[in-house]
Amino acid sequence: MTELYFCNVCQQSVPQVSLDTGNAVRHGDRVICPDCADTLVIATELEPGKKEWSISPIVVVFFTITWAVFAYMYVEQQRFFEAVAVSNRDAVSNNNRLSAANSELQSDLENQIGAAATRAKMERDKLGIVVENGDNKLRDALSRQANTLADLESLPLQFSAMASKLNLSQVEISTIADSAREIRAGQVVLRDKVSAVERQVAAAPPPVDVEESSFNQRVQSIIQDLQNSDPNTRFSALEDIADRNDPNLVPYVLPLLQDSYEFCRYQAATTLRQWAALSATPQLIEALDDSFEFVRKEVNAALEAVTKNSVGYNHKGDDAARAASQQAWRDWWQNNG
Repeated sequence: MTELYFCNVCQQSVPQVSLDTGNAVRHGDRVICPDCADTLVIATELEPGKKEWSISPIVVVFFTITWAVFAYMYVEQQRFFEAVAVSNRDAVSNNNRLSAANSELQSDLENQIGAAATRAKMERDKLGIVVENGDNKLRDALSRQANTLADLESLPLQFSAMASKLNLSQVEISTIADSAREIRAGQVVLRDKVSAVERQVAAAPPPVDVEESSFNQRVQSIIQDLQNSDPNTRFSALEDIADRNDPNLVPYVLPLLQDSYEFCRYQAATTLRQWAALSATPQLIEALDDSFEFVRKEVNAALEAVTKNSVGYNHKGDDAARAASQQAWRDWWQNNG
C-alpha cells in the first residue's frame, strides 16, 4: 500500500510516489508538496547578472506566515489540551459526587431495610401471641368438651342437657379454629365491603322457601345447588338456571353476585343480564366494585342491558373513577328506580 504524507506548508496530501520521483521534497519529518517546492524554487532564484543567492521578500513573507500558522496551531492545541484537562477534572468531580450520593442512597436503603425487618419481626411476634392465645382457647374448649363427655358418661339421665352443652362446645371450637386459621393466613377484612353488602341485603327481596314454592323438583334441585359449598357446583347450577327465565328465580341468583368464587359472580351477572332482571339493579350497582376486571365489566354490561342506561363506567379505571361512576348509578336508580 502506498504511504501518504501531508505537506507541512499547505497540509495537502503527498503520496509516496511524489517523493520517489523527486516532485516532492522530504527533509526529516517535514514534507513539502510539488506546488510549494516550485514556489520556493521560484522565490529563491538568482537575479540576472548576480553570482550570489539572495532571499526573496516573498520567501520571508511565506515563511513568516507559515510559522505564524504553526504558532496558532500550537496555541489552539494547548487550549484544546487545557479544555480536555478541565473536562477530566469536571468528570472526576462529578464521579466523586455520584459516589457520595450512591453511598448515601445505599446507607438510606440499608436503614429502611433494617426498619422494615424490625417492623416485620414485631408483626410476627404480635401474630404469634394472637395465635398462641387462640391455641390456648382451643385447648380450653377441648378440655371443656372432654369434661362434658365425661359428665355424659356418668350422668345418662342428663343426656339431653349435656348434648346441648356439647353442641355449644363444638360451635365454640369451630369458631375458635376458624379464627385461628384466619389469623395464620393474615386475612384482612375490608371494611368498605360491609356497607356495600348491607345495602345489597337491604335491597334484596326475601327469597321464597324452596320447599314451599311452586317450582318443580328439577328447579328446586338447582336452587339447592346454588347454595352448595362447592364453587364448581354453584357455577354449574348458575349455567343450568340461566335457561329458565323466571322472575321468581331472581332472588336466588342475587346472592351469588357476592360469591367467594369470581366465576360464580361473573355467571350470576350474565344470567341477570340475559333475564333483563330490572329488580336486580341495586345489587348489580353494589357489585361494580368487584376486585376482578372481567367481573366488573360483565356487571356493568348487565346494568346497561336491564336499565337501558349508561353512565360511562370504565371497568379498567382507577378506584376513584370507578367509585364516582358507581355513585352515579346509585343516583340514577334513586331517581328512576
